[in-house]
Formats: sequence, structure tokens, C-alpha cells
Amino acid sequence: MIKLEKFLFYVFIFLIPFQVRYVFNWQANEWNNFFLYLSDIILIGIFVFSIINKRIKFKKQDIFLFLFLFISFISIFYSSNQSIAVFRFIKLLSYSFLYIYIVRNIKFLNLKNILLIIFSSGIFQAVLGILQFIKQSSLGLKFIEPGVLKPGAYNVASFIFNDDKILRAYGSLSHPNVLAGFMLLCIFCFLVLFLKFDFKKIYLIGFSLFIFTLFLTFSRTSLTVFLILVPLYLLIKFFVIKKMGNNKERRELSKKLISLFFVFLIISILSILILSPYLKARFFTISINEEAVDLRFFYNKIAIEMIKQKPVIGIGIGNFVFHSQNYPVYLKAGVNMIKSIEPTLEKLKNNDSIPDWAYQPVHNIYLLIATELGIIGLILIGIFVLKTLIKTKTLGFAFLIIGFLIISLNDHYFYTLNSGALMFWLGLSLCNT
Repeated sequence: MIKLEKFLFYVFIFLIPFQVRYVFNWQANEWNNFFLYLSDIILIGIFVFSIINKRIKFKKQDIFLFLFLFISFISIFYSSNQSIAVFRFIKLLSYSFLYIYIVRNIKFLNLKNILLIIFSSGIFQAVLGILQFIKQSSLGLKFIEPGVLKPGAYNVASFIFNDDKILRAYGSLSHPNVLAGFMLLCIFCFLVLFLKFDFKKIYLIGFSLFIFTLFLTFSRTSLTVFLILVPLYLLIKFFVIKKMGNNKERRELSKKLISLFFVFLIISILSILILSPYLKARFFTISINEEAVDLRFFYNKIAIEMIKQKPVIGIGIGNFVFHSQNYPVYLKAGVNMIKSIEPTLEKLKNNDSIPDWAYQPVHNIYLLIATELGIIGLILIGIFVLKTLIKTKTLGFAFLIIGFLIISLNDHYFYTLNSGALMFWLGLSLCNT
């Protein structure tokens, strides 16, 4: 029983980036649907074993998490779409369970093994992402890749280079930005793994693959976070070990830090040189009128309007998109915004509809939580995360969460997407190790 519980957990960790799921009664919009992921089924199995083996314990330090869950539960009753709210609350419960389970059982689960599993899963995703970019299409791996990927295809992330559309690396995840987040998870977990445990330098090949794949996602925010936080983390670690006595442990750590820094520097420079034409097209053509930028500003404005109307309790968990579809301000502003992006759309000439893809969560987690759960919900989860960061014992995991929090200013997947949320709560739980 104990071995099976541990095995299930390791399989669960490996499968975090995979999107194998069953869709209940598909709706036109992704955000109004209900899913059962393979990872959900495995997590249920872990939950059952944890109850049987008495591994779940609640402590006073979780009080702000429980209060956040309580506010989320109460919001179900005043949500516009209560079925969506119930589904999103159940998902939030599962993420909270994952956090508590790891924190309370880290010795049983073995931190080194967890990091090795993440490393292995990262290698698979890196190789898959690199091959997708080289081929400029999906590889046809059913149940692994998120679908058929072709540059310029509907709802496929790409960018313009010399009048051609270039496919960004996906791995098995739903968007290149989410793959970028997973690569950041793998990078910081590897840094902790390499410095904390006895590992051969051959493992630096994996570190190199993570870096190069991160560049192939062309995720602007994640790459900026990576290029700032990784060298800063290594620099701080250098000053920390400098205070240690002149002993064997300090010398070994110094060698490891030097190796990590040079691999970071060399692979980053090589990636920039190899991909420089694409990076210029992606990074140096940012405009206020660019679709991705324009949409983010639009969602932010709508979120602020919603917060003004219900600042304390919000509109209900998981209800941002559904509420938007019946929100007069959104409908009026949305038509004008879509017209400016795609003026040739016949549907919009009479102001009678908005494409389903235009209904999305605001690309800012802080605004999204404040919209759905009010200022109270935002404060509660903010205190919980901040307390976890302050008490963290491992600097690498703290830097990982800081990176995630920065990305969350410009994206929502750590809150709305299964893989993204699992990454965030896994990283947060590791801060307690």
C-alpha cells in the first residue's frame, strides 16, 4: 500500500505537463467547460491512500489557505453560473490537497526523488518542444501533444518572421507560455537538485536543454524572468557559500556554482545567436497595437470595471468568462476591440457578435482573483503565499515562486489551467522543504 501510494505520486508528478482529459459536454469556449484529467484520477487515488495511511494533517499555519477556500466556497452561491463555480472550487480543493500532502509528507516522498521526476519529465518536454520547432508542426503523437500544430492555424501560437508564421514550441502543454513556465520549474528544481545533492556534471546537459527549449517558446515574460532571476540566484548562492569555512563542502559547492553559471551563460548566448532573427521578430516588434498586447489591456480594463461593481466579494469563482459573455460593457467594448484587430470579420459589421476565442480570463492573476473573489479573497491568498515565501528554507524554490508571481502579472495559467495550477502549487509546497 505504501509503495503504491508513493508510485502513484511519482507518476502524478511526471504527468503534470500532459493534457490527457475527458471533456464533459463541450461548449464553444474553453473556460465554460468541465474536464476530468488523467492527473485528477491519479490524485484521487493518492487522496484515498493518504486517508487510509493517515498522512493528511492540518495545522494552524494553513489558516489563511482555509479562509481562502471558505471565501471561494461561499462565492458559489452568488455566482452567475454555479456549475462552473462548483467545478472550479473542486479544482482549487485538489490543488490545496496537493500542497498540504507534499508539505506534510516530504520526508516520506523524498525531495531528491521528486526533483529527479521533474527533471525526467522536463527532458521529455524539452526534446518534444525542440522537435516541434525544427519540424514546424506537431509530431502526430496522439494523447501526448495538445492537438494538430501548424503555423498560422486557428488558435495556434505563432509569430511573423519575413512574412512567414513561425510555430513556437508547445511540448505536450496547451500553450508555449505554459511550456515556458514548466521549463522555469525544471530549471530551478534542477539548480536545487544539482547544488543540494551529489550529481555528476553530465546532468548539465539536461539544464542546457531546458534553457534552449525555454528560448524556443519565445515567451517574452518568462525569458525576461529567467535572464534576471537565474544569475541573481547564483550570485546570492555564491555570497552565501563564501561565508562558509574553507572546507571540502564549500569547495565542492563553488565548483558546482561555477559550472552552473558557465552553462547558463554559454547556452543562453548560443540560444540568442542561433535564434537571433526570430528573437528580433518576436521581441523587438512589440507595439501597443499588437493583438496580444491590445487584448491584455482590454481584459484589464474590463476586470477593473467588474471589481468596481463588486469590490468586496467578487462575481464568483471561475465566473469571469461566463460573466463577460453577459456583461454589457464587455459586449460593447469587445466589438470595437475585435474590429480593430480583425476589421474584415463580416460578423462584426453589424455589432451582433464576438468570436468565442475573444472571451478569455484577464491575463493578470491578481485582477482575476480580485474580480472573482473580491479584495478579501486576494488579500487572503496573498498573505498565505507571502508567509510561505518568508518561511522558505530553500532559496531556489523561493526564486521559482517569485518568478511565477511576476509572470502572473501578464498571464493567468497558474490559476486557470490544470498544468499551470499544478506547477504553482507544487512549487509553493516545495518552499516548505
